[in-house]
Amino acid sequence: MNCNQFNSIKLEEVLVSLGHHPTKQNEKEAWYLNPFSTETQASFKLNKRNNVWYLHSEGIGGNNIDFMKKYLNASIKEVLAWAEQQNFSSFQHQSNSNPKQEALANNYTIIEVKDIQHPALLEYLKNRKVENQTAFLKEIHYRVNDKNYFGIGFKNDSGGYEIRNKYSKICLGKRIFPPLKMEKNHFAFSKVFSISFPLKI
Repeated sequence: MNCNQFNSIKLEEVLVSLGHHPTKQNEKEAWYLNPFSTETQASFKLNKRNNVWYLHSEGIGGNNIDFMKKYLNASIKEVLAWAEQQNFSSFQHQSNSNPKQEALANNYTIIEVKDIQHPALLEYLKNRKVENQTAFLKEIHYRVNDKNYFGIGFKNDSGGYEIRNKYSKICLGKRIFPPLKMEKNHFAFSKVFSISFPLKI
């Protein structure tokens, strides 16, 4: 991972991975308590559109690299080494419309399938308004091209895996459409996987 790649990752996700959550937010910005020290009133502002931050209490700001350099008290090289060990879902570049990515998706390893627990995935479900509709959804950790990723998904009827998160959509293995298991819960699957179902009369 290089500097441009790390800076392209949503700082929201970096903060969540470190245990920091906004005290208030909207579509444009989010406010956090100072992640570098203790405070009672949020002074750390994240500009979501530009993916940059500014700490009003100290008058400093920057990008992801700048944030982690200060957070870890580390060099750029050390920050990138740390980032390589993380499972940032927004660093996934899979796309079902990309033949190269489809080829990669056929060479994968499922590492773990469990109930949804990761804060970033729970927040994604909340934003999609289906946080209580998870009976058929799982948190799936997988490896593609020696990189580890994770997302919300399920095993389809052809043995492949349909996986989604806030930043990517991918099918690992063979796809069958429409997935038969989706019929059991149209609402949750249509919200998470952006699939429209025909009306039954």
